[in-house]
Amino acid sequence: MITEFTGFNSYLSTFSKAEVTFSGLNYPTVENAFQASRFYDDQRYAFTICSPYMAVREATRAKFNQDWEGNKIDIMRTLLAQKFEYGSVNAKRLLKTKNVELINGSVFDDTYWGVCNGTGQNMLGKLLMEVRTGLRNHKNNQRFINILAKVIKPRKKVKPRTPALGQPRPKAA
Repeated sequence: MITEFTGFNSYLSTFSKAEVTFSGLNYPTVENAFQASRFYDDQRYAFTICSPYMAVREATRAKFNQDWEGNKIDIMRTLLAQKFEYGSVNAKRLLKTKNVELINGSVFDDTYWGVCNGTGQNMLGKLLMEVRTGLRNHKNNQRFINILAKVIKPRKKVKPRTPALGQPRPKAA
């Protein structure tokens, strides 16, 4: 069981460096993009250049897009899928956690995204485990495709024969 996303496991944190894109802007971390997603497009640029801690502070002070609350899980899932894109270093590290339960031990008393003093929904941990399952399925699908590619060999392309000198070219159909 991994109970904190710090130290060796800090790559699991939304605060760790990993460029992601949201609504046409690039952000230095998932946290920056996630906090920016609370706002309308014309209010997001500042989140591309600040620290993730500043992003959280600014986002909690301001009024934000009312549609965000109903979409926050899907937004986080999308951002995590970018961070842990198949074949990336982060994806490989996440796959190495095998079936270990991932618990976001929150230092911010966040009982929605994490767990604090044994209480919390651990939504970030659950989404990370979901992404890991998706990566594992992709890897297994890729293995299957590779096996098929070896079994079903593609036919060799036959070059069209050019007519001998002085012979007419075949008419196109």
